Amino acid sequence: MPTNPGRTPPSRMRISAIVAACGLILVSGAASADCVDYASYIHWAVTLDTPDMAWCVAPAGDYAFVADGFTGLLAVDISDPLHPWLAGSVDTPGLARGVAVQGSYVYLADSEGGFFVIDVSTPAFPEIVGQVDTPGLAFAVCVAGSFAYLADGGTGLVVIDVSVPEAPAIVGSVFTPNFAFGLTVAGAHAYVAAGPTGFHVVDVSVPSSPWITGSVNTPDIARTAVVSGNYAYVADENLGLTVVDVSNPAQPRIAGRADTPGLVFGLALDPPYAFVTDAFDGLQVIDISNPTSPTLVGGVETAGYSRWVGLQDGYAYTADEAGGMSVIAIADPVPFPITGTLDTPGTARGVAVEGDLVFLADGAAGLQVIDATDPALPAILGSLDSPGTATGLDVRGARVYLADGEAGIRIIDVANPGLPSLEGAADTPGSAYAIAEDGGHAYVADGPAGLQIVDTSIPGLPQIVGHVALGGSARAVALANPLAYVAAEDAGLHVVDCSDPHAPALVATLDTPGLARGVALAGTHAYVADHAAGLQIVDVSAPTQPEIAGNLRTSEPAVGIVVDGPTAHIAADKGGVLVADVSNPMNPRMLGGRNTSGLATGIARAGTFLFVADYAAGLQVLAPQCDAASRETGAGRGPAGLRIAALPNPGLGEVWFDLHVPGNSTIDLVILDPAGRMIRRLTESALPAGTHRLHWDGRDRAGRAVPPGLYLLRAHGAGGTGIGRIVLTR
Repeated sequence: MPTNPGRTPPSRMRISAIVAACGLILVSGAASADCVDYASYIHWAVTLDTPDMAWCVAPAGDYAFVADGFTGLLAVDISDPLHPWLAGSVDTPGLARGVAVQGSYVYLADSEGGFFVIDVSTPAFPEIVGQVDTPGLAFAVCVAGSFAYLADGGTGLVVIDVSVPEAPAIVGSVFTPNFAFGLTVAGAHAYVAAGPTGFHVVDVSVPSSPWITGSVNTPDIARTAVVSGNYAYVADENLGLTVVDVSNPAQPRIAGRADTPGLVFGLALDPPYAFVTDAFDGLQVIDISNPTSPTLVGGVETAGYSRWVGLQDGYAYTADEAGGMSVIAIADPVPFPITGTLDTPGTARGVAVEGDLVFLADGAAGLQVIDATDPALPAILGSLDSPGTATGLDVRGARVYLADGEAGIRIIDVANPGLPSLEGAADTPGSAYAIAEDGGHAYVADGPAGLQIVDTSIPGLPQIVGHVALGGSARAVALANPLAYVAAEDAGLHVVDCSDPHAPALVATLDTPGLARGVALAGTHAYVADHAAGLQIVDVSAPTQPEIAGNLRTSEPAVGIVVDGPTAHIAADKGGVLVADVSNPMNPRMLGGRNTSGLATGIARAGTFLFVADYAAGLQVLAPQCDAASRETGAGRGPAGLRIAALPNPGLGEVWFDLHVPGNSTIDLVILDPAGRMIRRLTESALPAGTHRLHWDGRDRAGRAVPPGLYLLRAHGAGGTGIGRIVLTR
């Protein structure tokens, strides 16, 4: 499309999205031909909440061992990495900060509590077998052979003989300038990251007499190090990754560095890549194929403040402080390329697409009309400033209906997309976040003023004709004539009968666990972007009795959503775009995601592209998720046909469920809470192939009635792992 300000748009199929300040409302688009399998690329997969603050994680076989602050050591079952669950734990007196695994023992750095040896031969019941006080604060630990090496804070490096696990003993130490935060051991040397004084090489060939052979100041605060070949890779906090040439241990020298967007605290290597934990910027991936010129190639958000990372079998496990332990799929650690980007003068908050035009609600910069004929090179055709903060919009033919924040709504003529012009405006009593127009009326999510209905039959004289007060701040609206579905933050989802626009009536309210920011409709379900509570899927087949059918956690707050067939694309703030399989609304599952440059606040799909309102980063254009004919549709389906279906669901105090076993197998069936903690083991026995009717009486392993809420059924056997969800009421 030429950038001709006098151009009149041709007739085209309407494909639009109605977007709130932080939420998309409804979109439907043509089938996609060009697409991406998001699951094939690096993406956040799942997070397990931990009781305290996850500082460090070490995956080893079927378990990941987490240093969880004041909770001590956790043993997490990762036999199915996509369904981790807490198998066991042991408390320690200090703040568990560092962990290393060798054989059937875990070695724990416990800050002021010192150093612990823990027998994990039975991970469900880890047992402390040895302990030694250390002179400083035990921050990190490595084990090599019969010795543990401890970064002991202000004391420096401490060497501990662990040949007798029940009687660990300090045999040597060496002071390192400043504070020893982290370390690694390779051959006859330990490599110590000592904060502002940088990096030290310590000869430990005689463990009782370690001595510093060489040092080098790194540009910032050295937090830990990993060695591969002749190079040490140092987590250098504010300044990213620093590479040190250690081919001559007496004269280490800086060979290269790569900056990251956040603060680097931990790292792990899987050449040619380094994976670094980057605090609030999640996990970053750096290409180290040329150590003298490392290059940042991508990243992914995690659920918290990322401190540490361990790698195993195509997954990265991150310790995210209060965010718990996240699992990141890294089979292909390089993200697929973004198709196109466009910087805009404001802060992109809402997006709608019609034909080859993209319309962007651009915050204080008003409306942007964008030519997307070539999605790789989107270009601004025209703009119209507005007095408020443009947050959401809808498109009908040659008109844009703009939600303009505190200034109410604007009706804009875009028959000439190069010269959009104002036709009419209406002030609303609240703050207009989102708007949906249908049949001569606009339905406005007006913040604290609830839902406002505006007669738009005369575009130059729009008038408010009806309203409904809601319990919360209306942020998004989706229409299924004559009903409006309104996302109202802490008041959840509201269903409003608008058959008489002059007298709309609230017919149902459903509280959601988070802050309802966006809503999309598809079939008999409403899909709610519920901020920190992720995605809520609501059965609205009976609109007066909406019920949550399923939910899915997201790595970052879910603020917008578009649903197309079996796939939901979610705008997830710092998490970019997340993709979920919603073919079974009771059991949605995360497929993958792609970070964007800014904060994904709104999303629309048109044909073979996703258009993302990315706040300060403007417009981002991505390929959508490919539809998979083989996508699982059964409730709680595992990788080889293990399935669980609860009857009834919700259940009043107890529940029966059908477990389908595809072949003769020993089945381990447990009840878990939403954080993955085991509530009760129902069976661990051999079952023949077929469907088995089983029962849970709603009690835990101590015989106590559990509180009402969401619980998980986890069945593991030769047929894989099946996960079912139960809502228990009392």
